[in-house]
Amino acid sequence: MLRPLLLMLLCCCPPLSAEPISRSCYESLPQNFFSRDAVMRALELYNVYQSQWGQIINELHEEGAAIPGIVRGRARRILRDPYTPPEQPDVIDALFLEEFKKLFGIVLQRHSTPYNIINNQTIDQMFLYIQNKNSSVWDTCRR
Repeated sequence: MLRPLLLMLLCCCPPLSAEPISRSCYESLPQNFFSRDAVMRALELYNVYQSQWGQIINELHEEGAAIPGIVRGRARRILRDPYTPPEQPDVIDALFLEEFKKLFGIVLQRHSTPYNIINNQTIDQMFLYIQNKNSSVWDTCRR
C-alpha cells in the first residue's frame, strides 16, 4: 500500500520543502512512533495477552533503533541525500511508515500463539490505530 504512495510522491511531487528536516528527530522517531501508551492501547483493544505487552514494546524499541539507518540507505538509492535541500520529507515519511509496519508485523507474528492468534488483518488494524494516535510525531520532526 505504501509503495504506490512512494512512487507517486517521487514522480509527482517537487523536491522542495519550506521547512528543514531535523535529523535528531528522525533518529528518535521509532521510540516516539511506538509510544508505550499507543502500543499498549492497541494491544488491549485487540486482545493481545497483557503478559506480552512489555516484551512487544521492548522489541519494537530495540529493533526500531535500526530503522533510521535503513530508511537513510533506502532514501539514498532514491534521492541523493533526503535530509539536505532540496528535501523530500513526504518520501522520508513514507519510507519510515513502510519500515514501521514491517517491524510491527514481524514482532507481533513472533508473539502469535495457538491461544493468542494475531493475524495480518489484526496487525494492520493495530498499526493503523498506532499511526493515527501518533500522527503528530511527523510534525515535530519539521520544526
